[in-house]
Amino acid sequence: MKISVVIATYNEGPDLRASVALAVRSRPKPWEIIVCDDHSDSDVAAELKSFPEVTLIRTPERVGAGRCKGIGIEHAKGDVVIVLDAHMTFPSWWLNPIEEACSLFPDSIFCSACQGFNYVPGRFVGAGAKFERNCIFPEPAWMGRTKKNAMEMVPCVYGGAYILPRQVLNEVPWNPCYYGWGCEEQDISLRTWMAGFQVRCLNDLIISHNFDRIDSNVPGARMNAWQVCYNIQMMCMTLFEDGVYERLYKPFLQKTHMRGKTAQTLLDKEKEISSWRKRVQASRIYSDAELNSLCQFRLPTEEFQMKMLHRTQRKVRTNGKPS
Repeated sequence: MKISVVIATYNEGPDLRASVALAVRSRPKPWEIIVCDDHSDSDVAAELKSFPEVTLIRTPERVGAGRCKGIGIEHAKGDVVIVLDAHMTFPSWWLNPIEEACSLFPDSIFCSACQGFNYVPGRFVGAGAKFERNCIFPEPAWMGRTKKNAMEMVPCVYGGAYILPRQVLNEVPWNPCYYGWGCEEQDISLRTWMAGFQVRCLNDLIISHNFDRIDSNVPGARMNAWQVCYNIQMMCMTLFEDGVYERLYKPFLQKTHMRGKTAQTLLDKEKEISSWRKRVQASRIYSDAELNSLCQFRLPTEEFQMKMLHRTQRKVRTNGKPS
């Protein structure tokens, strides 16, 4: 089984070198390792000069984590593509359970169990995520491991490390419309379920994630809030059946998320988003209503959206306008 490892990076420095070194020392070794540099300020080629086996790609401008991962995936040729953030650590044997999982469940995508860098034994270990109806677009909430050695189905991949078998990736390709950071997990998971495949977590493989890196004040650690708002809007426009976006999402997003750069970027990418929507809808075999039984995802009601709108407006009056 040929395994491609794709690592997306932006100004990661030592974290990137540490993750690449772990990938290079894996036993068995990956078939290929691709680093996609999202136009970092530093010289990533110089930082990786001691790893000649690594293929380095650099975006011509900064496009954000979601699109950067997609560019790396486009260059990958393996039977399985593992997509990683650049601030991850994993054991040397990590590819063994991944190969086993992909052989047993070639019709599934996977995440690993996940912990923070500062993990203390006995604390919570995340194992995939569930959808909650707690915002305009439901956010995932961490799930814990129920069985340590299981490959359990979960509603949503989560944690910065995703395993995508080629059989699924050919039918459920990475979304080319992402801009900035955020929401890739919800999108790829829902489209996987809609297309008749499954989502699972490898509970016995724990990959550590430097969450402090994402939440820190390091310049560029996260992109602007308006880009997350764009991704939310774009996903609502492309994922669901005809009329759902117009009835349940657009009236409320227009009042909370469709401002300034978000609105302009949606206009600029209108043709690209429309084309992507056609592809997503053509690949699905399950309806929106069936998502509840598949992955516990339920569309919000208009009443729920109105409650969330009022809650958001109260926050705006208290904290200022959202991006």
